[in-house]
Amino acid sequence: MRTKIFLISFILSLAFWWGINSLVENLEDFLFWQEISKQPGIFTAKASQQIPRNEVERLRFERLQTELKNLKIEAKAAISVLINGNGEERILFGKNTDQRLSIASLTKLMTALIVLENYDLSREITISKEAINQPGDFGKLEAGKNFPVRYLLYPLLIESSNDAAFSLANDYEEMTEEKFVELMNLEAQKMNLENTFFVNSTGIDPKEPETEINNETFNVSCEGNYSTAADLVKFTKELFKKPLIWEILSTPEFNLYGPKLINTNELLEESLGWSNRIIGGKTGETPQANGCFLLVLKTPQSDYLINIVLGSNDRFGEMRKLLNWLEKKEEVNPVRDSESREEAQKKGISNGAKTFDPALLEWEEITSNAPWSPRDSHGTVVFQNKIWLMGGLNGNGFQDKNGNVPYWRVPHYSDVWSSKDGRNWQLVTKNAPWGKKRSMQAIVFKNKIWLIGGWGPEIGYSNDIWVTENGIDWEKIEPKGELPAVEGDQLVVFEDKLWLIGGVRYDERKEKNYVWVSEDGINWTEATERAPWSPRWDHTVTVFKNKLWLIGGMNLEGEIYQDVWSSQDGKNWLLVTDNPPWRGRQGHGSVVFQNKIWIIGRLNGKSTGGDNDVWYSEDGYTWGKTQKNAPWLGREDIGVLVFKDKIWALGGMDGNSEWKNDIWFSIFSP
Repeated sequence: MRTKIFLISFILSLAFWWGINSLVENLEDFLFWQEISKQPGIFTAKASQQIPRNEVERLRFERLQTELKNLKIEAKAAISVLINGNGEERILFGKNTDQRLSIASLTKLMTALIVLENYDLSREITISKEAINQPGDFGKLEAGKNFPVRYLLYPLLIESSNDAAFSLANDYEEMTEEKFVELMNLEAQKMNLENTFFVNSTGIDPKEPETEINNETFNVSCEGNYSTAADLVKFTKELFKKPLIWEILSTPEFNLYGPKLINTNELLEESLGWSNRIIGGKTGETPQANGCFLLVLKTPQSDYLINIVLGSNDRFGEMRKLLNWLEKKEEVNPVRDSESREEAQKKGISNGAKTFDPALLEWEEITSNAPWSPRDSHGTVVFQNKIWLMGGLNGNGFQDKNGNVPYWRVPHYSDVWSSKDGRNWQLVTKNAPWGKKRSMQAIVFKNKIWLIGGWGPEIGYSNDIWVTENGIDWEKIEPKGELPAVEGDQLVVFEDKLWLIGGVRYDERKEKNYVWVSEDGINWTEATERAPWSPRWDHTVTVFKNKLWLIGGMNLEGEIYQDVWSSQDGKNWLLVTDNPPWRGRQGHGSVVFQNKIWIIGRLNGKSTGGDNDVWYSEDGYTWGKTQKNAPWLGREDIGVLVFKDKIWALGGMDGNSEWKNDIWFSIFSP
């Protein structure tokens, strides 16, 4: 009997212990995979290194891999496309990318393009009553008021104003909605957007089931303006050719002659938890379309990400979900999971290259009293691995009781100095043959130092050209063409040509906005007699990302400009921004350093005030400010250059109208 009871108990205990062991094994397995699913970095490592031990584990592993790879987006359609610097595309995510769907106010991107392609941006439009009666909550326009076309693009794209869209399509000269929509569809055909069609300029859902365009009737009861995610990617690539659109789309707020416009893109100023920067985005929403959202970002590798969701009940939430998913993909973010992006940035690691946080740039004084005399309006270049400094003027001791300086009487220089380290200087020549002058432009071109123009108390204005290989022996070149004699202009090398831009003649009371160009420094032609930016002097021009960039300056009425312009050919110029976060400035310096444009110095005295701020930008529109201001007091007509991986600032006139001969260079604080 006891034996029988023992056998029965033994058999039951086997089942019990088998169940316990199975439960423990499954629980451990569940917790293991649950932990991996929380940490995609661990999963990535497992995916590339771990070999499953048995078939059950292999199946579970593959199932988890599939779950992690499949992003669940509830929108009707979505796409994310990576475009590298060569224009090559890679689709990182796609859902129903060829499904035709209503696009609501994404329509306004085409509206803006048609305006840019066909309108005079300076022409004024009178807002009609019909325009302000368009449906929608946005639109701060008033009937009867006049606005330049350019400024109507801001409410159009920032607040998605139907008022602005209607006014642009109907209130400009002889344009009508029918003509405008026809242009929209013709443009779509040119771009081979085979699944895109427009019935209005606003994106509003049509009231009638059918609409007639060019005597053809289209059924629009379901879609109105429609497109596909794939077509919108093509369209966005074309929009890259219109920087003004992206300037506006990336603007959080804008004052339109009083009313403040607030961007409808909620993600514009959010911290997305990753290092991509928003280039711009456009929202759209109607009952028919639901929510739509197009967002373009730049990756750490300077590639572009085009992201689109269509037909979503939570367009911002789903875009965040898409971006968070993209953050884990190695194509987008090369920093390993073992080291966070924040830690990598602190260590200065980005794609294996050493970089610095630009906001941490500070200044160290190498000397407060260089051997050359205090001065401003001097020429500075880097040549043969040395800093070269030449010419300029010194007004110390010449101020009258009102603080005015008789510039025609102050000392001007014709000396040339060089230095291998910025601390120790050698006088190359005391009296160069080009004479004592200021505001001449110096640059390195074809392995020589070139010095052009300027003004001197003995020689007046000149357009003479001098070249040297050693700073001692100078050859004078007679320019061919009607190269003007001015000062306060800018000389740069762009596309292996010399470019002279802007300037002033005080004696004639004339500022200039012309551009001259030469391939050899001898033969000069006028690229344009009147660039679209206002005539000016004491501006800066730099070469950045294969474009000319013009910043600031002033006119003879004392207006100091606060604008940034760019050009790909020196003739056609685009206003990048006339509302940057920094105040207008003249006599400043601009250089390209760490793949950014930097602005250093400006006239800073009792009349202008302000901090000695230093600003930087990757695109000329979005500007950052260093955490610490420069330690000097103002600096007008300062010498600024890049030498031995540092920015150098030499001399200039400070905010107390005192001419300086100090030298500073940039450092990065820990």
